[in-house]
Amino acid sequence: NTTDAIGPVACGGRTFTARSGTRLPGSARHQVGAALDVSVPIGDAQGRTIDVHVDANSRGDVVSSIDPNAPGFARLNGFTMTNLSVAFDWSSKVRTQMFVTNVFDVDGITAKTAGNRLAPAAGRSLYQGDYIARPRTVGIRLTLKK
Repeated sequence: NTTDAIGPVACGGRTFTARSGTRLPGSARHQVGAALDVSVPIGDAQGRTIDVHVDANSRGDVVSSIDPNAPGFARLNGFTMTNLSVAFDWSSKVRTQMFVTNVFDVDGITAKTAGNRLAPAAGRSLYQGDYIARPRTVGIRLTLKK
């Protein structure tokens, strides 16, 4: 948030004076993250473990412009993203990890674009769109150490 009235600010081709407390574009009022890691030794062999990791990051609503009357102004909903992985150390040199990012396949919109004003009017809508968080991704990693 701004702490004092600032301005004038060029915004969307117009001059705009932001009042104290105006939300800054892309900044959430609240954001929190948490992670949990658990490592369990397996058998008597040294260096063999199963590691479980889970994390969640939550972001509140954000606005796309300092001026609520600007063309393309949007209020983007907050969202929570959760990731999970399970890793197994076969030895001190070989590790396999299965992971899922964005476990619940949240459609988090991280930014918007209002379009390219340099494009011809008829084609401007082609330049409008959302920047979305990566969809659910499932994979396996194999790590070899020297």
